[in-house]
Amino acid sequence: DKYLLVGDYDNAKRSLDFFLYKAEKTTEGGFYNAYYTNSGAVSEYIAHAGPNLWVGIAVLQYTHRSRDYSYLRVAEQIARWVEFLQDREGGIVGGRVIGWYITEHNLDGFAFFNMFYELTKDQRYLDSANRILGWLQKYSYGNEVVPVKRGKGDSTIATDTYAWSVAALGPERLEKINMNPEEIMKFAMENCSVETEFTDRFSKTVSVKGFDFAKHQYLSRGGVVSCEWTAQMILSFHIMADDYSQKGQLSEATRYQNEANQYLNELSKMVISSPSVFGQGAWCMPYASQENVDTGHGWRTPQGSRTGSVAATAYTIFAISKFNPLKLSK
Repeated sequence: DKYLLVGDYDNAKRSLDFFLYKAEKTTEGGFYNAYYTNSGAVSEYIAHAGPNLWVGIAVLQYTHRSRDYSYLRVAEQIARWVEFLQDREGGIVGGRVIGWYITEHNLDGFAFFNMFYELTKDQRYLDSANRILGWLQKYSYGNEVVPVKRGKGDSTIATDTYAWSVAALGPERLEKINMNPEEIMKFAMENCSVETEFTDRFSKTVSVKGFDFAKHQYLSRGGVVSCEWTAQMILSFHIMADDYSQKGQLSEATRYQNEANQYLNELSKMVISSPSVFGQGAWCMPYASQENVDTGHGWRTPQGSRTGSVAATAYTIFAISKFNPLKLSK
């Protein structure tokens, strides 16, 4: 998606060629979580729904923008594999031999199938999207204490599920299913916004404000800024601002735009220089404001204070560009 933003279709095609020609697939047709890029051999023999859906989303964004349909069969294979993972209620399970359901993957799935329908007008994809939406209504939304659950039977607060609810479904659809997008954003701001210290690229300690992976008061480590999830919240601020602007509610639009601008300014304090042999001197974003700490979701932030994050860097570009990867732009 980041290549498409700058019209770099050659690099976008090279990325998609890997999945079309090289990457070894599961017996059911899905992709594994990680590969050796030179050979296409598997380096992590786990196939989760989320990574597959993001490959599919990338294909759909490329197809929509380039009108080159040569990679659409990759998205079709992913669609069949993900439909295989859907249960009778429409929910997408984490993987082929995985029993958990998470809101994040189901938001990805809704966006993927809804985009696929918009691109092809194939009713099958709209039906799959609507089934996922019904599952989200039943298992992810509607809790008065925690408005967006992390997953089925899991009320843990995960900041990305708040940002992605706005990005994947949009304010109008959230309102139609009796979910208030204003309350979703308010909850994330009140419970997940943090201010902490960060050692910048000049070795200077600065105060930085952003969004944590979870409600930091529950964790002994104190507040940690996630660059990726902060950028996702910035994108959702943009979406809310645009929605209010279209409704003619300019004071509300300005309020959200100011929030987006404020957090973008904060995120700019965390820009680092890439130490890699491929990107020496180029800017990138770290994964988080602290290394090797508990995110609250079962993994830790990477080692190394100058470790660049592809996800954080890409989402920061999306936030700056106001590009929503979970929607096909007009």
